[in-house]
Amino acid sequence: MSIRCASKLLHRRASAFTAITAGAAVLVALVPGAASACGGASGSPASSTQTSVNKAYTFLDQSTDKYGNGTTLRLPQSFTGGYLGSLNFVSSFVYDDALTIMAYLQRATASDLAHAKVLGNSLIYAQQHDVTPDGRLRASYQPD
Repeated sequence: MSIRCASKLLHRRASAFTAITAGAAVLVALVPGAASACGGASGSPASSTQTSVNKAYTFLDQSTDKYGNGTTLRLPQSFTGGYLGSLNFVSSFVYDDALTIMAYLQRATASDLAHAKVLGNSLIYAQQHDVTPDGRLRASYQPD
């Protein structure tokens, strides 16, 4: 497989995670109070939207906790599968991490805030331990 083809696969996988994460952040920003405004009846648009938001957070939790839990420093893997996945090539893109942190802060349950703090601390750790000590963050990191 050519590098160009592998790059396209990587971009598609990363884009999928970014889209899901961004979708969760946007939905959460738009949904507060929607269920009560529409009566919250089962099968209502608000109920369906809340179900989607809940599934998005479940996905974020699973991605974030894949390589550790509690206060263990870690980042969510941005993509899985495909050719690069078969080579065990994994990465956590800082853009995806930022969207995940924003989604957690928006909903702000105790668990969400703990996840956001761990992700933030992981990025701070990466910044403080970069081989070029100028405060930079790289585009991506190994998630574990």
